[in-house]
Formats: sequence, C-alpha cells, structure tokens
Amino acid sequence: MKTGVIVMLAVTILTELARAQVVNLNVGVDTSIASYGTVYRLWYDYLHSRPDSVYDNPYWNRSEKKRYKSFDLLNSQGFLYPSLYGLKLDAQVLSITRESAGFDIRTMFYRYDEKEKLLHVIAIAHVFAKTRDGQFRLFNYLPLATRNWPSSKIENITYHYPPGYAFDPAGARTLVSFQDSLITLFELRPKPIDFYVTRSFDEYQKAVGFDFMLSMGSQVGIRGNNDSKNGIIYSGGGGEYYPHEIVGIYLGPLFPNANGWLTAGLEAVYGGHFGHPLNYHYKRVDRYLKQHPSIDLDDFLRDFSTLDEKTSPVYVIGGLFCQLALEKGGIKELKKFLRMNTKTDEDLYEAIAKEFGVPKSRLNNFIRKQIEERANENVRPQGD
Repeated sequence: MKTGVIVMLAVTILTELARAQVVNLNVGVDTSIASYGTVYRLWYDYLHSRPDSVYDNPYWNRSEKKRYKSFDLLNSQGFLYPSLYGLKLDAQVLSITRESAGFDIRTMFYRYDEKEKLLHVIAIAHVFAKTRDGQFRLFNYLPLATRNWPSSKIENITYHYPPGYAFDPAGARTLVSFQDSLITLFELRPKPIDFYVTRSFDEYQKAVGFDFMLSMGSQVGIRGNNDSKNGIIYSGGGGEYYPHEIVGIYLGPLFPNANGWLTAGLEAVYGGHFGHPLNYHYKRVDRYLKQHPSIDLDDFLRDFSTLDEKTSPVYVIGGLFCQLALEKGGIKELKKFLRMNTKTDEDLYEAIAKEFGVPKSRLNNFIRKQIEERANENVRPQGD
C-alpha cells in the first residue's frame, strides 16, 4: 500500500475528513467551446462514476481497459492510501489544453479545512481525452509521456527509462536473480513487469502525470513505488535493483486482508527499507525508543507511526511481526498470519494476541524488548 510513509500518514489524516466530492472548474477555462465543454463533462462524469472501483467504466478507453487490470494508473499506482480517488478529495479542473495527442486535462485534488481555513493540496494531475469511434474517452498520461523512452528487457522485466539515462544492466540482472529466489521461496510464477526507472522521485511522478504530489521536492527517503495490480514498478532514483518493490509486486496481492503495517513490514523483511536491511532500522528505532520512554507502544498504530526521513516505524514494527511469524513456523506460519483479516486496528491487535500470545496491554514492553534484542544482532530471517 501501495509506498512513502510520510505521505501515507498525512493522507490518512485527511481521509478522516472525507465527504461528498465536489468537482468544479477554474476561472479561465472556457467550456462554451464545444469540444472543451465535452471534454470537461467527460472528466466530470468520470469523477462521479466511482473511479476508485475497477469495472467496465464507460468513460475510459477500451484499449487501456484491456491492457491494464486497473486501467486508471492515477488510481492504482499506490502512492496515496487508499488511492487518489478513494480519498474522496474535492477536485478543481485547472486547465484543458488542446494538443496533437488530444486534450490534456490538469486537475487539482484538495481538501479545504473549514475549521483551520486552510487548503490542503494533495495532488495536481493530468489525464488525456481523445476521440475513439467518434466519442471522447479518457487516457492515461504515462504511455504518452514515455512513448519515446528507450527500453531494455531482462527476462520478464521490461525497463523503461528517459533519453540520456545510463541504464545499468548488471543491476537489472541482480534484480531478476532476487526475484527468482523470492518466487522459489513462496512457490510463485514469474509475471511480466514494466519497470520505469528515472533519476529522481519527482521525475517518476511527473511521468505518471503528477505536476505535484505530497512530498515532491522533499529530501525524505522516498525512491519509488509499485502498482501490483498492473505489474508496474516505479523507481525514482532507486536504480534498477529495487528488491523492496519486487516484494510488493509478488507478495502484496497474496494477502489482501492484511493490515498495511504488515504488508509494509513484509517488504522490509525481504527487500529492505529505504535502501537498508531491517537490522539497520532496528538499531535506529531501538535508540529512538530509549530516548523517548514516554512513547506507548501498547497502541503503536496510533502513537508511533513516524520517526524521521530515514526510518519508518510502520516498516520496522510490521517487519518485526512478520519475522516473529517466520521464527514461529517458517513460511507456512507467515502465510497463515498474513491471511488473517487484520484490516482494522482492532483486528490487528486481536491477531497479534492470538498468534503470539501478547495482548494489547503488554505490547509496549514486548515490542521494546524484541527490537532491542534484534538491534544487537545481525540476523535477517528468511523462513524455511
């Protein structure tokens, strides 16, 4: 889920304010011109047609509905939780621009806080509208933005990169080797993957269609994301070897009822977190917890979701419980644990109590002790 933790947390807060979506038009966009009015109405109708759901949506083009399992890549790229449209943000169409490929629609997604009188801009995004069979239909921005990018295929992974980018075939082959070990361990089959690799996080977001997205321009450790529904990895400065996102592509879909902390932790156990193995983050979290004894981990989901730009407790504590399941009974026990319905906070705490015998009232001491022990070891269990 599916991505940058600071963004996930900020948007989770805004999700609590979600209400009926408002869609409006920015001053200066002239919809009296027939084609512009038609394009605006198309986009307006789409935003009111459950765009966070995957079905045969009449406003999207047929070829991309056939190509992608989740056809709107703005919705499925996974960086915002639960999704750009799932947040039920208000939307303002900033511009509609005629181009040779069709009409470029640029929209700001935001939430206005009435109490604080503040406008929270979450994203500014592009989609295209083009005619098909005499009618306008919506299209993703990514295929148009990257249509002139070179590509290289290494077994089942097709890399796409901007002109002038120095592609690293050795890193790509190393990722394939890691993928092969993962699918052997979990008894899976390789799947076709499109891997978009860019020089920076901002460059990757712009290729997808975002002029602005939370944390663009920041110095946090966000380097990429995956779209597990469509088999797409985005690496924004993370290079060709990106095991963290390969784990998300293969293992995330296996456990649809697992809490986001656990699926994030699974990625950290096998693919690392912000470019470092989990043990590196255990050491940082252990040090931080000792410096902040007032933090109460009995309710860690609510009270310890952020640390700093180098380490996220979401991945570390989620990874801890995944490792505990591995140590209890290997891959079989890990799968059993992750298949429990732990979507809500209460469900996760109940599952931890059932699986590990630790009730919520004892989690603070238990988690602190476990992290301290692991911080002093150089062990990264991989299961049987």
